[in-house]
Amino acid sequence: MVFLACCGGRQHYSTQLNMADSMLRNGKFEVAKTMLDKLDSCRHDMKESQLMNLHLLQTQWKNKNFIDLSNDTTMDKVVEYYDRHGSVKQKMEAYYLLGCVFRDKESPLTALDCFQKATEKADTNNLDDADCRLLTTIHGQMSAIYALQRLPDRTLDELQHMYKYAALHGDTLNMLRAYRNRLFAYFSLNMQDSVLKISYEANRLLMKHGYKEEANSLWFPAIFILLDRKEYSKAGTLIKLFEENSGLVGQNGNVAQGYEKLYAYKGTYYLGYNRLDSAEHYFRKLLPFVDDKDNYNNAQLYYRGLFNVYERKGNTDSIAKYAKAWCEVNDSSVVRLSTEKIQRIRSIYDYRKYEELAHKKAEEANIMKFRVGVIVILAMVAVCLLAYSMYRWKAAQKLNEQKQYELYAQTIANYDKLREKMNKQQLHSDKQMEELRDEAERLKSIIENIKGNVTKKDQWSNESIVIYSEAARNLHAYAQKGIAPESLWKEIIKLTKLYMPHFIERLDDYNLNVSERKIILLIRLKFNQSETRNLMNISSQRLSNMRNKLNNKLFSCEGAKSLNNNVMSL
Repeated sequence: MVFLACCGGRQHYSTQLNMADSMLRNGKFEVAKTMLDKLDSCRHDMKESQLMNLHLLQTQWKNKNFIDLSNDTTMDKVVEYYDRHGSVKQKMEAYYLLGCVFRDKESPLTALDCFQKATEKADTNNLDDADCRLLTTIHGQMSAIYALQRLPDRTLDELQHMYKYAALHGDTLNMLRAYRNRLFAYFSLNMQDSVLKISYEANRLLMKHGYKEEANSLWFPAIFILLDRKEYSKAGTLIKLFEENSGLVGQNGNVAQGYEKLYAYKGTYYLGYNRLDSAEHYFRKLLPFVDDKDNYNNAQLYYRGLFNVYERKGNTDSIAKYAKAWCEVNDSSVVRLSTEKIQRIRSIYDYRKYEELAHKKAEEANIMKFRVGVIVILAMVAVCLLAYSMYRWKAAQKLNEQKQYELYAQTIANYDKLREKMNKQQLHSDKQMEELRDEAERLKSIIENIKGNVTKKDQWSNESIVIYSEAARNLHAYAQKGIAPESLWKEIIKLTKLYMPHFIERLDDYNLNVSERKIILLIRLKFNQSETRNLMNISSQRLSNMRNKLNNKLFSCEGAKSLNNNVMSL
């Protein structure tokens, strides 16, 4: 209220508008009205965004207080503004309220179009409670319009959406209303069993959650069906529940406006038990509601009821009188229904025009999506080609380095053999010794040159000598065919002991059999599982079991997945 006292300075308007919005959302309509009236007197000093927000909140207040919006002239401008500058919530609210304006102008198709646009503005991947609450209301409004247009299938679709969004923000009452209102759609479809089932179930659920009056105001379709089936006892029970618990029947027995059919239902109920005076009494209570030229339903119920009463009584004059009146009402009703049917067909035709326009827009959107998709695919192809080129380049580089490793391993082996030869032989010729020294220096130079040319210097180790040795390459070749000769295995083990003594010492710490030692050694020398199976002449399942056992035995790990990493860390 302090903010209401000061209406000078634009910096306060946004704060006051937000406060009014909060009051509206919390149901404090009187406080919100006071604030909006105060702000309305300052509209000449507001920015465009603040003025549009004020129009939006004023229309929202009117709609929440059931004030007719048919004379509104501002919401189309508000929608146009928020379409360009508004947030998702503001766009949704603006289109929804514009739909309410056309609803009150009795332009249902335009209202439906606005409501549909409001739902399309929603960010369905990021809905909060306010969004769900508004979507619940919008789909409820759309279901009501479809019901008036006598389109029960579309009504049911909208009620399903209403139920969904009510459930998302925990609105139990609107969930139950969405479920309850299905019975009116099923009534239009003449699905009588479904109407009775939903009537009783909706009543039970509403009573369970404490909505006693709503629970007992829904019995009219069920009462009509039960009376039509001549199940008078059940119909009487529902009539009594409606009278006592709906809050729509006064102590004097008079019903609220719009529920006058109860008199006809009670008259039909008493007629079923042949209590003709009581039946006539209730049919005559419909008389004040028959004079309305558009109220053909009440007139039909009134004249038909009295016709049935006097037919039972055998009063010839009254039979003729009410039969004639009933016929006249029926004729007028037929004319009205024909007119309604023509209007409904026209409405459906107009609505189809809207659907065709929407379909055309959807096709344009699909074409745009196709174009974007083609661009994305071309971009992906370009990226894939670039990635493939990089892969080929890296593969060539890796192959070159592989050859360097092999040359390195071979040179190291030759160098070691030469040194061994120099140590074992007693060279008597200084010239021969000098030649051997020169050869050794030459080989050392080759080794250093190779190491300098390859980037991965950390791989120049004694282990690399074994991995890229001629014996290892031969073993790889045998792995493509089958079992390798024992002599090749001995050579590999000899090289491993020579250049990887600490690894062999660690293996000696475990009680491994020959096959297990070979598997560990092949893993260390980077043989894959397919090569291991061929060299060991065992099945995939057998190899998997042995790997699992080794991982548990050596490293206390379950499964075989981490075995390679564990062996490489030894």
